[in-house]
Amino acid sequence: MKQKTCKWLVVLSTSFVLACSGVAFAADGVKAAPQTQTEVQTPAQPKSMKLSLQEAIDTAVKNNSQIGVQQLQVEALEVSKEESDSRIRNMGRVDVAFQTQDYYMATVIAPAKIDASLEMATKALAYTKNSIAFGIESAYYGVLQAEKNLEFAKASLERINTQYKNAQASFKRGSVAKLDVLSAEAAVKSAEVAVKQAENGVTSAKMELCQLMGVPLTTELTLTTGLTPRTAGDINLNTAIEKALDTDINVASAKLTMENSKLDFDYTAYTYASQTYSYLKDEASYKGTVLQYDEAKKTLEKNVRNAYNNLATTAGNMEGLNKSLDLAKESYRLTLLQYDMGMATTYDVQSAEASLRQAELGWLDAIYNNNLANAKFTYGVYSGGM
Repeated sequence: MKQKTCKWLVVLSTSFVLACSGVAFAADGVKAAPQTQTEVQTPAQPKSMKLSLQEAIDTAVKNNSQIGVQQLQVEALEVSKEESDSRIRNMGRVDVAFQTQDYYMATVIAPAKIDASLEMATKALAYTKNSIAFGIESAYYGVLQAEKNLEFAKASLERINTQYKNAQASFKRGSVAKLDVLSAEAAVKSAEVAVKQAENGVTSAKMELCQLMGVPLTTELTLTTGLTPRTAGDINLNTAIEKALDTDINVASAKLTMENSKLDFDYTAYTYASQTYSYLKDEASYKGTVLQYDEAKKTLEKNVRNAYNNLATTAGNMEGLNKSLDLAKESYRLTLLQYDMGMATTYDVQSAEASLRQAELGWLDAIYNNNLANAKFTYGVYSGGM
């Protein structure tokens, strides 16, 4: 009798499954009908784009089919809710003595499941948008980091080329050995390789951003937002945890599973006696989902606390590496002066230049890590990006 009662919920259950399935089927899509010669052709994607960080995010959201699918899921569940409400109004009020299992299912269980599924689908849509924005911000700053690294690599090559010329001149004067010239020449070759690697890094980072935005990988990108430290503002840890518990997709999914299990158990309790097998099985199943929901909340809280601690760490690292970069620049300048006065060797200059290069790389990593640490709190994404 229980199975017969639930048959009319097949359509609603389908919507519920869609809401829980996430991105699993988003990439498959429905095959489009073949295009005829009379149909309007899709405009070609631009070969170059000049865009800010926000424009990159907007482009990704616009081109992401997953968002469209999830938006349709929300709309389908809204229709299901209207249909359920209409059915309840048409059924009218029934005296308690004449309320059947069908009536209880239609007026209590089914509407509650639709509400829970609609809430889940709405949160999934919002979380997907935030997750995409976080992923774009990561890739966008990755391009800026790669471009800055290329700039530093070229500057390093220029410094090393200058030192190579100085070593050659000093050798001609007889003030340094041939080994110094060979060492400087080897440093030039190494710096040239570093420039080539940096160029490849820029190309790779831009392709990553293009892929996430849904544009051709060969699109030439010009980014207008600079690589500067960003901040999500003053962050209250407890407030951040409370907000995350309300928006996180993993917690929302565990909550939906728990709520549906509770509704199934309520229906079983309405239908069967407390000592029957059906009652005991559904009761145990419900208790299990409660434990899973609690575990999901604990995991999320741990992630938020770790992100908060990491935020303080990255801010401190950035401040320290700013000073290290200034120190490395000054040390290199003074070493050059000492070399010109004959008080430093070629190896001293090379060592100072290598320290400067490492300081530049450390500074780049510090800004990148700081910006992403802040972005986690901006978008409420604490367990990854896309």
